[in-house]
Amino acid sequence: MKYSWFWMTTTTLAPVLARYTLTLPPSISIGPVNADFSVPSLDQSDLAAPKLDRVNASSFDWWYFDAIATDNPNTTVAVAFVSAGPSGSPFPLPGSEGNGTGPGIGVGNETAALFAHVWVTYPNGSSLVKSGIASQATVSGSGDSSMGLWSGGGGWMGSEEGYEVSLEMPGVRGTISMDKITPPHSHCSAPGQFNTSLELGPLGWVSILPDAIASVDIDVHNGERLRFDGYGYHDKNWSNRPFAPSTKSLFRGHAHLGNYSVVWVSYVPAAPPSFSPSRSHRELDMDMDMDMDMETEMDLQADPEILSVYIARDGETVSASCAANAVSYRAVREETEGGPVSGYEVVLPGARLQVATDVEVSQVGGRYVRWSGRARGEILGGQEEGGAVFERFLY
Repeated sequence: MKYSWFWMTTTTLAPVLARYTLTLPPSISIGPVNADFSVPSLDQSDLAAPKLDRVNASSFDWWYFDAIATDNPNTTVAVAFVSAGPSGSPFPLPGSEGNGTGPGIGVGNETAALFAHVWVTYPNGSSLVKSGIASQATVSGSGDSSMGLWSGGGGWMGSEEGYEVSLEMPGVRGTISMDKITPPHSHCSAPGQFNTSLELGPLGWVSILPDAIASVDIDVHNGERLRFDGYGYHDKNWSNRPFAPSTKSLFRGHAHLGNYSVVWVSYVPAAPPSFSPSRSHRELDMDMDMDMDMETEMDLQADPEILSVYIARDGETVSASCAANAVSYRAVREETEGGPVSGYEVVLPGARLQVATDVEVSQVGGRYVRWSGRARGEILGGQEEGGAVFERFLY
């Protein structure tokens, strides 16, 4: 899918083409924030619309896209366009150090509210992480089309058929094109029945594009060009509460194996201040060093875990669940002809997957970790192989 970026960057056209055009303020507001956790329709203009009436220091609204290469799952690109306060977003802000309990406040960024983040991993396993402040941002929508523009960061143009994402950050420029494979998915959606309630406890989440055919062409660093074909993903996350204090853990990922598309989410909200659990949530020791106990299984049942899983075949949903036992996962390590492989075993209705942590990017003192790697396993009785991108937030 190729769009002309001419009309995306020509803001004078937006009022004519769009049912709404919302200008997102470059600075945080003072006072309470109202969040919308439902949508009236499956139109892209509704799914991708801003979900906060304003942004204060502790709220966030972000649009996330990624792509993983078919021939080498080490190779990925991810971007997040963010409207958030300094304590709202879980991503480190430009100029911040991050103290392990939150993103930290970058010097001179205390009132900034618009950011763009990009993560690039290369075939050799190395990585690049860039963040920048946008001077202004607009989001427009009309029927089944959506458009966003972060000045100094990039933006997107999308429809029911797919998306094109532009990266326009210093040191990272190019495009990610996505052609839809699967329809949108939300928590507790069922095959053929989309749940218009987008709540995950205090968070809002919708997978707008659970799987797509992706083509990436970007220039990084000193003119180095990264081009690949693979599979893409797009979702949206928001809340009028700060992410880190509201979250105990979030483990989520997506994979493409054979003709199958898989998405999973495991979210544990933070316990209320008056609640003292008899035991704490068992931390995932995913440093992947040699002394990791690979027999330790992730037992989250003592906490109010919120789960969502989704499997599609050839673009058609075949399985979806939000039941209490919908996802289980544990750290694993196995010996192969190429040497030891570390990762996760993810079990969901109709599937048992092994996803390798071949490439890792860790931020905020390890509180936020992103992995990509090979994926294989049994799906609905057949053996499949492919690649996966998955991440963990842990507080």
